[in-house]
Amino acid sequence: MRIDDRAVTFDDVEAALVRAASAGSRLIVIDHLHVIQADDGRTDETTMLGRITARIKAAARRHHMTVWLLAQLSRAVETRPNRRPMLADLRQSGNIEANADNVLLLYRDEYYHPDSADAGLIELIIAKQRDGVVGTVMARFDGPYQRLLPLPPGNV
Repeated sequence: MRIDDRAVTFDDVEAALVRAASAGSRLIVIDHLHVIQADDGRTDETTMLGRITARIKAAARRHHMTVWLLAQLSRAVETRPNRRPMLADLRQSGNIEANADNVLLLYRDEYYHPDSADAGLIELIIAKQRDGVVGTVMARFDGPYQRLLPLPPGNV
C-alpha cells in the first residue's frame, strides 16, 4: 500500500493513477472527491464535481484501474428520524450518482444510539449497482482497527 497525499487537481489524480498502474496496482482510493480542485474557478461546484467524476471514471478505464472515490454526505441525514444515508444525501449528488457504477453507503446504529441492539454491527447499503442488485449487507464493525468482519453463518 502506498499513500500519496499530493493529489489536489484532476491532473494530480491521473498522474497517481498512472504511477499506481505502472506499479501493478489495480485499486486506487481517493479520499475524498470534494478536495479535488477544478481546472478553473469559473464553474459551479455541482458541474465541477460532475466533470471531475466523469474524468476520473474515464481515466480509470483507460488505465484498467478500480477507483474507490470517497465523497461527503450532506448534513440532511442528521435531521431525519431514520439516519440511514441514501443517494440523495451525497453532496451535489446528481452528477456523482450518474457517473458512479456503484454507490456504497455505511451506517452504524450505535453511532446515534449507543445502547442499540445492533451495537458492533455496520450496514453496507448498496444504493446503486449498475450490474447487480441493491440492498443492505450486514457485517461486524471492529472499531479499534476500523475493519469490517463477516458475521457468523446464520446471522446475516
